[in-house]
Amino acid sequence: MSILEAFKLALQSLWGNKMRSILTLIGVVMGVASVIMVLTLVQGAKRYISTKLSGYGADVFTVNRMSSVILSADQYFSYQKRKIIRIATTAAKWAHRCSRTPTWSTTATPATTRVSGATRPR
Repeated sequence: MSILEAFKLALQSLWGNKMRSILTLIGVVMGVASVIMVLTLVQGAKRYISTKLSGYGADVFTVNRMSSVILSADQYFSYQKRKIIRIATTAAKWAHRCSRTPTWSTTATPATTRVSGATRPR
């Protein structure tokens, strides 16, 4: 069987089974697209996590107004009654414990203060 004859037979088979050929093509395209999508999502999540964690080190801590885990409505309401964290009050409390001049930053909401350069002096 020559190559030309095999090619002609393959085209006749594809033409004879149009629906099967189209569905197979759609399946292959969807499979490749889903693999590309999953790989892209995993890479994006990995980059996001590494970006968020790269700012934290041995000399960084975060002060939150609320706990990260709230188990009841009573806990939530008790956390809501806490004072709002301000940089001036936090700086006054913690600056004497820093080995170098700390840098302070807050989030968009006044619930979190992040302190960098706050290792204990030796």
